Amino acid sequence: MGAHTDQKGNDRNPEARIDTAEALMALVDSITKLPFDKFNEDGLLHIQKLFEDQFPIEIFNKNDNSISDPFVISSSKADDQMLADISIYLNEPYSNATRIADFSNYFGPIEEKHRLSRAMKVPLPETIEIDNRTSLQIRHLDRLGEDEKLVFQIVISKEK
Repeated sequence: MGAHTDQKGNDRNPEARIDTAEALMALVDSITKLPFDKFNEDGLLHIQKLFEDQFPIEIFNKNDNSISDPFVISSSKADDQMLADISIYLNEPYSNATRIADFSNYFGPIEEKHRLSRAMKVPLPETIEIDNRTSLQIRHLDRLGEDEKLVFQIVISKEK
């Protein structure tokens, strides 16, 4: 699957946006299905290998500030070891090809939340509950209509 490097390329070819979004949904779905004990470097390596033919995935290295691959993933666990997160950071071409609606169409409805009265540069993340232990937080830029928000980070959280 080829990625377009600018927004105009994705606008001219809607199938490219749909293919990118479908592949990303499969990636996120695979991560949500990892058991709690795989929300770590081993789990990230497994996901990287599963999707190496579809997209280059870079595992975050705190000693390297450059992001060269379309998807950078990282994991973290809370000090009490009862909550773990895997974050996916999208670079611009993939962010431009991914919408909030792609997530709600695939995973289910977005949780209703209390709306703040003032506008924010970067809005609060949208949340989708996958099951009673797993949720998605989707960070986006609020440039377009409700279903057209550009996604730049996905955090998959899992409780033990």
